[in-house]
Order: sequence, then C-alpha cells, then structure tokens
Amino acid sequence: MKDTLTQVSSKQLVELQSQLNELAKELNETYEFVRFSLTKVGEQWKDDKFEEFNTEFNSTKEEILEISERFKEYADQYLPPFIEVTQKVENLKTSI
Repeated sequence: MKDTLTQVSSKQLVELQSQLNELAKELNETYEFVRFSLTKVGEQWKDDKFEEFNTEFNSTKEEILEISERFKEYADQYLPPFIEVTQKVENLKTSI
C-alpha cells in the first residue's frame, strides 16, 4: 500500500479554526436557548412529569455545551501550533 501525505495549507487550517469557533458559538447559543426555554416552560408546567422530562433532557443539554467547549478548545489550543508550523514551512518554500 502506498503511503500518502495530505498537504494542508495554513489558509485551510485558519479557515477550519474559524469554522470551529463559529460552530462552538452557535452550539453555545443553542444551549442558552434551550436552557432559557426549559426555564420558561418550567414556570408554567409544575408537575412530576416536567421534572422527569427536565432530568432526562438535562444530560442532552449539557452535551451540547460540552461539544461547544471541545470545538473551541480544538480551535484555540490544538490548531494554532499546526498553523504556525505550516506557515513556517510555506515561508521556507517561497524563499527557496
């Protein structure tokens, strides 16, 4: 089997970083919307069934927040060193 090397430009990595940050923002907004909506519904719906529903949905709601945080972390912590190295390699190629 032939080994292949995938080449990614720094521009593509920066775009990915931007897209991940935007997705994290959108997910965070979704989380806030769901949290606010559940609070409003809870003000009107006061019985054991709502508590059951809220408890069951709470883990899903928290997963939305966790995914948002992971995307943000990937964009802000993981990608920058790769972007920097890729830019250095690109600069070396242009100076040769």
